[in-house]
Amino acid sequence: MTLKDISNISVSRRIDDRSPPRKAMKPAKVIENIQRSRELELQKVLEWKDKNQQELNDLNSELWRIRTDLPELELDLEKLNNQLFELEKQYKEKENELAEADKRLESEIAELKQEFELYRCNTELDFNRKIEQLSTDCDSKVQSEIAQKQAAYMDARRKLETRKDELLKQIHEEKMHFQSENERIMERRRVRLEAVDREFARESNNLELDKREIAQAVAAVDRKWEAVEAEIARKEEETQELESQLESARLKSAHFEEKTAEIRQEIQMLDTEYQEKAQLLEQKEQDAQNFVSSTVALKEQLLAEELARRKAHNTLQDLKGNIRVFCRVKPEQDENCFKHQLFASTDSSDGKEQIIITEPLLSQQPPHTFSKPAPKNYKFGFDKVFGMDSTNSEIFDEISQLVQSALDGYNVCIFAYGQTGSGKTFTMSSATDGIIPRAVDLIFQRSRSAKDNGWEFSITGQFLEIYNENINDLMTESYLRNLDAVKHEIKHDEATRTTTITDMTTVALENQEQVAQILKSANKNRATASTNANHRSSRSHSIFMIQLNGYNAKTGESINGKLNLIDLAGSERISQSMVTGDRLKETQSINRSLSSLGDVITSLCKKSQHIPYRNSRLTYLLQYSLGGDSKTLMFVNISAKLQHFNETLNSLRFATKVNNTQLQTK
Repeated sequence: MTLKDISNISVSRRIDDRSPPRKAMKPAKVIENIQRSRELELQKVLEWKDKNQQELNDLNSELWRIRTDLPELELDLEKLNNQLFELEKQYKEKENELAEADKRLESEIAELKQEFELYRCNTELDFNRKIEQLSTDCDSKVQSEIAQKQAAYMDARRKLETRKDELLKQIHEEKMHFQSENERIMERRRVRLEAVDREFARESNNLELDKREIAQAVAAVDRKWEAVEAEIARKEEETQELESQLESARLKSAHFEEKTAEIRQEIQMLDTEYQEKAQLLEQKEQDAQNFVSSTVALKEQLLAEELARRKAHNTLQDLKGNIRVFCRVKPEQDENCFKHQLFASTDSSDGKEQIIITEPLLSQQPPHTFSKPAPKNYKFGFDKVFGMDSTNSEIFDEISQLVQSALDGYNVCIFAYGQTGSGKTFTMSSATDGIIPRAVDLIFQRSRSAKDNGWEFSITGQFLEIYNENINDLMTESYLRNLDAVKHEIKHDEATRTTTITDMTTVALENQEQVAQILKSANKNRATASTNANHRSSRSHSIFMIQLNGYNAKTGESINGKLNLIDLAGSERISQSMVTGDRLKETQSINRSLSSLGDVITSLCKKSQHIPYRNSRLTYLLQYSLGGDSKTLMFVNISAKLQHFNETLNSLRFATKVNNTQLQTK
């Protein structure tokens, strides 16, 4: 029973008391009945108060218990992270040592095998070729030369002997012929001397002539004999030279036999060295096998530690709250700002960081009032509050854990909420250090590191906007031509809890440069459309959806996470903006969409049977990324300028409504 119900009961009682009685009653009886009724009502109020006080005490006890356990859990998580870091460091060192050992081993083995094989082949080929060549050459040459020399010698000797015999025979024949002729001549001379003295002179002349001819023939025979003797001497010299060459060939053959013995000895030494190298290779292979076994054990341990890290990381995120709200004050150069103060979480009882804004006096002072009212302060508590001097890098350090949750397989939404010009787009899409480029860069880094544990990730992206409940594809080249014309439908698969959008461009994200080009192209399209449609980009929700599908071939595990990065349309109150026409329609659509987002979060908190996802395209699109074990972070961006105080106050109130909600995990 609420105070409102009690008040209604009391009012109805008073009305009943004032109504004329239907039947006359005694005054004392009436007073007694009224008193009894009041006592019953008072008793109910006291029971309701005691019940709520007990619930409040229980909630405070649970809150303090969680706050007490949180440091221990954070300490355990830090220890686990340190252990994981050491294990990863040891694993990388062992892996590097193993890789270096493998490289050195493979290099040494390859070099030894190559050197030995090359040397063995060359040596065997050279040795066999030389031996065969030497043997063949020596044998053939020696035998050939000996045979040739002997044949030539025998032939020459035979020819000389034949010639000698012929010459001796010829000389003998000539001598016999000479003796025969001499005898015949002497006989004829005697006959003639005896017969005819008168022919003496003539015969004497003939005899002289014959004598000269014989002398010439004898001289010719002597010259031929001398030539034969000279030829015999020359052949004997050639024979001696051949014998000398034969002796030299024998000496060379002996030298080659010594060289062959040396080569055989060297081959034996190389064979011994090869055996030693083979033993060393076997030892290296055993060491490598030991390294592989050690590496497999370390990898298994690392996978177990990775699973423990993911569980601990998710537990920590749940303890921090699956819906968190950060507040950021836009840096302003103008000093015409209202007063605001930031307080750390240690200064509050609920562990929240606080921001206190002071309403400007001009907006507080009622007309026709001369007294100066006291400043009116509004205090709000959030999970994190960033002042004007905070940078995008500091902000991303706080949300990087949510990016890791998406890589671990959870659905994550990061909203940027606030009025137009409060710095939402700068926070989300700054080209150098915005949440979107930094988140994508971290995803690429973590996915590459996860390859060491066997993970392979497929990363795809879609970029769209919602304007007046119409969905437009920011990544298509026909964006401007099809603006608000193509009807994209949102389809949900309850079995797999996945969402698809018809005719929406999906791009495989491969590197940071590609994502930067996508953001640049999308922002250019929105800027062009804004020029043509009255600052359209600030009147539409832009949503960058990153789908992360991971598979581990070693464990067979698969994960599917989604990171939704949403730059919400600028919020403003119709009563303050005083817009009409198309701008009024835009503002109503934006406020209805933002209100639906708050209603969905509230319904999830209350575990309502009906969650009004269909009340807006935004909530219907994010149906599976808002409930259950999903993680949600809302950035409320505010401006401290005096003219923006009311819108800032409205933004802080909406963010406080979201911050007081906690989703129930399944």
